[in-house]
Order: sequence, then C-alpha cells, then structure tokens
Amino acid sequence: MDEYTPNHHSNIKFNDYMVSTYVDCTSCRFSIGLWNVNSALINNMPRTNNHVEGYNSRLGSLFPVHPHIYRFIELLRDEHLFQHHHAEQSIAYPPRRYKLSEDINAQLIGLLNEHSNGELTALELALECGKTVKTKLVKK
Repeated sequence: MDEYTPNHHSNIKFNDYMVSTYVDCTSCRFSIGLWNVNSALINNMPRTNNHVEGYNSRLGSLFPVHPHIYRFIELLRDEHLFQHHHAEQSIAYPPRRYKLSEDINAQLIGLLNEHSNGELTALELALECGKTVKTKLVKK
C-alpha cells in the first residue's frame, strides 16, 4: 500500500488505520470473514446488504415516530402478513438477479481463479476487482 500512496501525513495515517482495522490478522478490529465477500461470491449470495437497507427503509416509512402501542401491534401484524405473503410468492416465483450483477460475479470468480492459479498477484487481483465493480479514485 505504501508503495502506491503519495507520501503525505494524512495518507500515511489512513493507511495505518486501514491496516490496523482490517488487514493485520493479529490485531484487526474486524475479522476478514466479516467484511470479505469471497465466500458470498462463491456461494452466489448478495455481495451487499442493499436488501437489508431496503427493508429498513420500508419499515421506517410504515411506522410513525411514536405510535400508540395498539397501532404499533397492528402495524407489526400487517407487516408479518405482508412478509409471509411475499415469502410464499418468492417460493413460487424466485426473484431473478440482474444480468449485470451476474456478469460481475462471473468476472470476479474468474479473477479469483486466476489468483489461486498464480496467474495474478494479490495486488493485480485487487486492482482488477476494483475495475470490475467500477470503483473510482476520488480526488479532492
């Protein structure tokens, strides 16, 4: 990381934060299994938690800020019925993933295979994964 980062105090501080928080296996705050999407990718599971954010947004729009207890229970019952119906419907008609998401997942799996075969270094893998999911360098 230091090799590709401009030598500036804030950049060094940021790199130290990233290493101590995510990378250093002996003392990191968050284990690699918590933030790494490798197993989710291989098991064809979502790489993001957008579905959770969508559900939280839905609940936030349904419930008023301080509902009366009986209104709260009524809303919970209605939400339960809706989610039960939604679950039954998804069994009969499984949701289709977007083609773009499937293409990106296939490209990422291909990159992981190339890395495990020794065709890509870890740095090349990181750069190629960034290009695949279209991350952009932000300049201020």
